[in-house]
Amino acid sequence: MSKIIRKFLYLSAILLIANVSVVFAQEEQGEERVISPHEQAQIDEINRRNEAEYRLFQAHLDTIRFEDFKIVYLTSDTAAQLTYINNVSIATYFKAEVINDWTAFEKSSTQRSPDVIFIHGAAINQVDIEWTQKAYRAGVLFIGLSMPFADMQRITGDYCLEDPNPGYLAYSPEMILYFDYNLKLEKEDRRDEFNTANLETCKNPAATDAGWVRGEHGTYNNFILSDDWLPWTQEFIRYEYAQQTHIPTVNQLPLAITEK
Repeated sequence: MSKIIRKFLYLSAILLIANVSVVFAQEEQGEERVISPHEQAQIDEINRRNEAEYRLFQAHLDTIRFEDFKIVYLTSDTAAQLTYINNVSIATYFKAEVINDWTAFEKSSTQRSPDVIFIHGAAINQVDIEWTQKAYRAGVLFIGLSMPFADMQRITGDYCLEDPNPGYLAYSPEMILYFDYNLKLEKEDRRDEFNTANLETCKNPAATDAGWVRGEHGTYNNFILSDDWLPWTQEFIRYEYAQQTHIPTVNQLPLAITEK
């Protein structure tokens, strides 16, 4: 499983076009197999579509304003105010609504669902696990602060990601942890199946008749050693929000190239 957030999984995910199988050059018994003209035409067409799709995504990303997000920081009265993790810096830089109890969080979420949720490790015991797991499956970005990896797994219901840096939290409480899950499907009736496979059983779902499938699924954690984490995280949030709201177009079409 990935040890960094797969921010650029978009480009690889759009290769998953329904019922298209492209055979690349490979070594077979020590000899390089020659790609047929038909296969090369398929590869060229997919590359062209990927480039076109990426340009469309970049144009969409340029329209995303950070002010459009709803960001909530769920913390606790007992949470330590650290050098780089504190209510003031998060509220100011991310325009986040700082909430100290779950009742107030539910009220705020009823008015408008959050796009991003920061959660302090000290708030774990007040979280409604059913609510957070449903939100994670809907594409809400979860960012843990001073958060043990196992607690974030429980909050999101995602047991298929592996801790990229085990033991970091034991050295410093100033640590950030991202859990990112964004799934787009051509056939929505397969969503529960894909969610179970991606988050619980950790096995690839059967792709038969699934149509196109795109998305991101990854985790990242690291120490916070300066205020540099603020602009970096802001840009990451913009990127993830763009992923959520971008509707792929070019790669939804079947390849027009057929075997002669």
